Formats: sequence, structure tokens, C-alpha cells
Amino acid sequence: MKKDPSAIAALVRRCDVCLVDLDQCIFPVFTQTVLGAILLLRAWTPRRWPFLPRLLSGALYIARTRLGQIAEGRPSNHELMDAFARVIRGFPAEWVEAGAAIIPRLGPQAWRAALGGIAGRMPVHLLTFAILPIASAFGRQRDPSGRVIFAAAHGTELIVLRGRIEGCSFTLPSLSPGAKLSALERICREAGFARPLVIGHGEDESLIAARAREMGGGSIGIVRPGQPHHFFDIALRGNAWRILSRALS
Repeated sequence: MKKDPSAIAALVRRCDVCLVDLDQCIFPVFTQTVLGAILLLRAWTPRRWPFLPRLLSGALYIARTRLGQIAEGRPSNHELMDAFARVIRGFPAEWVEAGAAIIPRLGPQAWRAALGGIAGRMPVHLLTFAILPIASAFGRQRDPSGRVIFAAAHGTELIVLRGRIEGCSFTLPSLSPGAKLSALERICREAGFARPLVIGHGEDESLIAARAREMGGGSIGIVRPGQPHHFFDIALRGNAWRILSRALS
């Protein structure tokens, strides 16, 4: 896995559109878990007390899931989304959107300069399974120079009725690596892109990384020790976004 600055710069130069993941890639943990914590912290007012039991049960589910990961492995995207949809059912959509708007300001911010550098060369699409309010909140973000980073933000849509959340619009296939592959092919087909650059962190991006390579583009993995990364052309560890930003400068 080459990761010298010249190899990174050469890969970026030959691509004409970038598709980047969110959870554990741009953002270090699952954004919907953070959103649940924000909603829980804001629920300690009489108006929001009726939602406390479900928020607390969601927090318990996350705690159990993290313990279970040690013994049984990571739960599927479908299981996580199904649990999240149950927790936020009935919530005013505006509460969820307000909580989501906070998340891009949390955590390390080096991704802004790195993706801003890429956005100066090609359109950048955010491609995530996270709910659309979170994806849209990131989609509005700007790089250090004040330029909007993302050309588009794709996420899982919410079902909203009379201002309240009824659920999330997803199926088992729509939360699979195959769904990301379909999205990549649709974006390239509709806008005439030929050589995509994929930036991801794990197996959810394995198919689009392979397809990008076939099309003459390539992929960069933002990976942690112990994570599989063989499907990426370049794997970056440590301060990955800073490494990427320096390579582009």
C-alpha cells in the first residue's frame, strides 16, 4: 500500500469525482450515536420527558452492542438503523435536525482542509448510510477558506408525517456495500464522471473501491490499526486527514 505524498497526489490528479464516507471516516465514531447522546442531554426538560425512556433504552442498546462487539463482532448496518429508527419514532423532526446540526463541529476538524483541497479539483459527494439530517448538516460545511466542500450529500431519508418522525426509509439491500456501488455508478452516469476517487474506512466501501480502480480512478482508506484495508489502493493511519492535506498542498 503506497502512502507517500507523491502517490496520493498522483491518485487525486487522475480522478474527476470524489465519494467519501462519513462514520468512522470523516467523523471518528458513529454520528447517529452522537445524535442520540445530544437528544438525551436535551431531554431533561418537562416538554421532552416523554421521550426519555426510549432515549435511555437506546443508550442501553449501544452499551450492550459495544460489549457484544468484543465477543460477536460488529452488528449490521440494518440492525443499527432499525434500532435507531425505533428510538426516534415520534420525535419532532426539528429536534433531530437541530441536534444533527451540531455534530460537524464536534471531533477533529482536519478533514475540512483535506476535502477542501480535493473539492478545488473535483466535485465531492458525501455518501453515507447515516440519516439525511446528519448528512445534510455535513453537506453544508465549509473548508478553512470558506468554500462549501460538498457538491451533494446522500444519506438515509426520514419518513416525516405532520412534523414528526415516523421512521427511516431503508431496506436491507439499501444499507449494503452494493447500495453504495449503485450510488457511485448512478452519480458517474448522470453527470458523466469517468474516474472516481473513493475515500472510506472499511468493508462498506470495498465494492466501490474495486469499481473505482476498474474505471481508472482509485481509493484511499482512512483506517485504524487492526482494520482490514486490503481493498484500498492507499491506506492512511494516524493523522490521516493531515497526511492527505499535506500531500495535496
